[in-house]
Amino acid sequence: MADGDVVTSLPRGGYLVRSAAGLIQVGAPPETIKDCMVLKITNPTIYVIPNEMFDRDHGINLAEVEFPAYFNFFVLNRRVQFVCTREVEQRLRQVFRETLLGPEHIDLSEEFPGESASLAPDLAKECASLRTFHAIDELFVFSHFDPESNVARVSDDVEVRNDGDRFTFFECGAELASVPAHIQLPPAMYEKVALSSVRFKPPSFGVTTLGSSHGFDPTHNTCGIVVWMNGRGIMVDPPLNSSNQLKVAGIPPHLIDSIILTHCHADHDAGLIRKVLEEGQCTIYTTQTIMQSFLRKYSAIANTSVSELMTLFNFRPVPLTTPLRLFGGELHFHYSIHTIPCIGFSAYFGGKSLFYSGDTRNEPQFIRSLRDKGVMSERRAETFLSFGWHQTAILHEAGVPPIHTPMEVLVALPDHVKERLYLIHTSTSSVPEGAGLKVAEEGVEHSITLEPVQAPTFGDAIELLAVLEQIDLFQNFSLTQAKEILQSLRQDHWSPGQPIVAEGARGEHFFIISSGVVSVSQNGVVLKNLSIGDYFGEMALITEEPRSASCTAVTEVTTLTFARLDFLRILRGETAVVDRIFRLARMRLTPSWATICSNQFLNRLSNTQKRLVETAMELRKAAAGEVVWRSGDPNEFAVLLSDGTLRNECNGSEYSSGALIGCRTSTGSSFSLGDEVALRTFSLVAHSDVIYYRIPRADLNNIYTRNPGIRLSLMHRDAIL
Repeated sequence: MADGDVVTSLPRGGYLVRSAAGLIQVGAPPETIKDCMVLKITNPTIYVIPNEMFDRDHGINLAEVEFPAYFNFFVLNRRVQFVCTREVEQRLRQVFRETLLGPEHIDLSEEFPGESASLAPDLAKECASLRTFHAIDELFVFSHFDPESNVARVSDDVEVRNDGDRFTFFECGAELASVPAHIQLPPAMYEKVALSSVRFKPPSFGVTTLGSSHGFDPTHNTCGIVVWMNGRGIMVDPPLNSSNQLKVAGIPPHLIDSIILTHCHADHDAGLIRKVLEEGQCTIYTTQTIMQSFLRKYSAIANTSVSELMTLFNFRPVPLTTPLRLFGGELHFHYSIHTIPCIGFSAYFGGKSLFYSGDTRNEPQFIRSLRDKGVMSERRAETFLSFGWHQTAILHEAGVPPIHTPMEVLVALPDHVKERLYLIHTSTSSVPEGAGLKVAEEGVEHSITLEPVQAPTFGDAIELLAVLEQIDLFQNFSLTQAKEILQSLRQDHWSPGQPIVAEGARGEHFFIISSGVVSVSQNGVVLKNLSIGDYFGEMALITEEPRSASCTAVTEVTTLTFARLDFLRILRGETAVVDRIFRLARMRLTPSWATICSNQFLNRLSNTQKRLVETAMELRKAAAGEVVWRSGDPNEFAVLLSDGTLRNECNGSEYSSGALIGCRTSTGSSFSLGDEVALRTFSLVAHSDVIYYRIPRADLNNIYTRNPGIRLSLMHRDAIL
């Protein structure tokens, strides 16, 4: 920031204001502390909390002040000042309660039931033993906006006024600067990217490191990995842009719908909601204790209830005394040694094993001291002290002491262990030269592959079913039908450039892509690319019409292929599925796909999501002056405008091609659907002759239920262009 500049926009979002009180930061999207480090700016001690703390479109916390507070207190030995309303103060206190102290009450009786109760750690004592402070108020103070004047005093000379849409700063009574009160996230950093045509075949068993470092390292991504088992991914602590990282590598986000949350520090949970909102409903695996802490934290951040947050994902508590069987392998979880409840795990697949430490202070001398003080049981201490380092691959943290494992502990390990050891949660500059240690390299090209030495039981069936469960046509099928599907399909392989189906030909097969990329074209013009989990060829089989498009392998492609008669036999009696295919076939005779892609939000959806929207659409026309709906009418459908102009008679807004209008179908919040039908708040009239698509309420609610990210983005808006 050059001398004389008053306001600086931060690369990750938010603003810095130079004042007599020092630097003041407005808004704090995740990792803005790294922005200051890169710009070589002293990290601010004053933070103005934005009026909206949570960005629903991206699932991002706009007031991630955890790490700025940690850095100022634990590294620079100073407190930060938060400027906000009293109501926001209470929400922030709840956040810091969970991240600094953990749950107020820890009850592990359900996690260690019956005879296993003796194995339960005393997490409250263990966590307290790592803390270097006594109360959260040691880290920060609050300044409040006066409820009448909307002015907060920052210092003797500096004040800030909350004007609703802007924050205006005054120095010695004179206006100093004015910045937006609503933080806009930079598109270059947070907008979704297109799926690459690069072909990545996930290992049967292995690890891809998405981020290897910690929240104070501006040169590398914050820690996060994907564990591959039977070719399916389990994401551990999703980094902020994990889905974009995967898309660049040619991996569709829906291929990874399982998430392990290790704990509730911002460098581990900041990207979780964003990942959850990508596509479909993810399943989160963690303990009940950690999940409840996460829900309390994010209900405060997003200003919604715990029950509404729970509608965004499926939660599966992990067992701590027995293995979790997933994708043909096993996961064994344990509580690590950290300042708040945190888990690590061992994974076993095909005769190979992987250890992931989680954040922990794995220091023998410290563990013995906890045992000697009665903080940790003899049995639990011995589990850590006798850790054999025998796994095929070991991902171990080496974060900043005293709450992480000291580097000297890892330096002292035998060479044969170091060969299998990959450091995470640390910067490369922290690793001593010549120590024989290495940081896990980021990117799919550096994935660690652990080739199984024995085939997992039912491995092939599990892999096929994992692909098939992504197919919406089969989602409600019975076990009998699933067996019939497995008996009917065959695997075909296609070389780059090889035609799979030809436009105008008779339909003889239905295809599901299990690996690779396929292009779809009409009259030689490429319309879209399909990838893992996408399917094609169904319409020609049902309608008996010629193929409407050509499909060609872009990369090496593997398909699960069904012959015509087998496909029709599988669908016998499935009238809802057949009706949906006919509806989609009718839509494909109209500019439905082009209209979807003309909307800035819908265009960002995956092919599967776009197809779900397209199937729900009904073509309509209206003459100029015709009323599409009236204010006070039940909101029974949304409108996607294809051609012409519609007018909001309440505020005069005009909508053109691509506008999506009337998405709030129920009285629920944007987090969950209510039971009552919402009423129209304005009349919508055709300003010219128009062509539009209706999306009925029932179909829209089905889209919302299956795609929480779409619901969160659309349910609170009257229109999106």
